[in-house]
Amino acid sequence: MQATVTGKSHVDGKVGTVNLNYTHEENVFTLWRSLRFGDNLQAWLEQNTALPETPLPGRQGM
Repeated sequence: MQATVTGKSHVDGKVGTVNLNYTHEENVFTLWRSLRFGDNLQAWLEQNTALPETPLPGRQGM
């Protein structure tokens, strides 16, 4: 993705040209891996953790 913004700056009675050039690149494979990390962590937590089978003291009837 590329974007260019051109404008004018008015400071202390002087006018200056402002140019902003922006380029963004994303490695699709790295992005995909980072998104999958959350899914993998959630799956691991679901497989390796469990709620207590009996209610905690003071939590009956909730």
